[in-house]
Parts: sequence; C-alpha cells; structure tokens
Amino acid sequence: MDRPIMELYSHHTTCSVITEECAFDMSMTGLETLQQDLVNVLNKIIPTCTNEGQYLHPCQKHIEDAARLRGEHASWSLNTDAHLRSVIMGRSVTVPIIDGEVQLGEFGYIWFADFDQVRARERKAIVQVMGI
Repeated sequence: MDRPIMELYSHHTTCSVITEECAFDMSMTGLETLQQDLVNVLNKIIPTCTNEGQYLHPCQKHIEDAARLRGEHASWSLNTDAHLRSVIMGRSVTVPIIDGEVQLGEFGYIWFADFDQVRARERKAIVQVMGI
C-alpha cells in the first residue's frame, strides 16, 4: 500500500532543510545546543568566508554579473561557505506520513538552515504532500 509523503525543499543554494531532534537546551548564542554543535562542526570543515581569495568562488566575472544583473554588492558574493555547507547538508527532506501524522520520531523536528551570513533576506521553503 502506498503511503503519503511530505517533501520539503529549499531552492536557495545557500540553505538546507534537514531533520534533527530537539535539544531542549540553548547555547549562549541563542541557538539550541545541537544547532550550535552543527554550526561548530561545519565551521571546522568549511570555514566561514571572511575575505576575497579565501575560496576560488566568487571570481571577478561572478561579482560583475551579480552587480549588473541583480544590483548586488561585491561583499554579498563572499558566501562560498554557505554554498558548500548547503551542498553537504542537502536542500530537501522527505518524510513519511502515517495515519495523518508526519513521522519525525519522538523528538524530531524539521530545520531550515540559512548558512548565508553576508546579508539578511527573506527565505522560503516549498512543501509538497504526495499520495493523499
């Protein structure tokens, strides 16, 4: 028998959608402790981009095109770490639905992670339920 599923997806290439449990405690930075642990680990694997030349991306053509096509400031392109983190963590999750309940486990949550630290902006996730 086919069971319904819910897919959550981010089309933003610097964001991720993941499932994780609730940590029930906060770090001094205001994040749940498990979220803070994830940030700490990702910072070790992929250091935050702090200056041009730290990574190959962005190249000069990328910066010029972003300014010309979207009016972006050059410093907004210093988000290579966010792109790499999103690739590693993934941009979607699929969760089964049984008897009308999303199956996340006893303490499971869906997290939307925006790794882009260069500027604040509105983000959206796409939720699609299939098989109902």
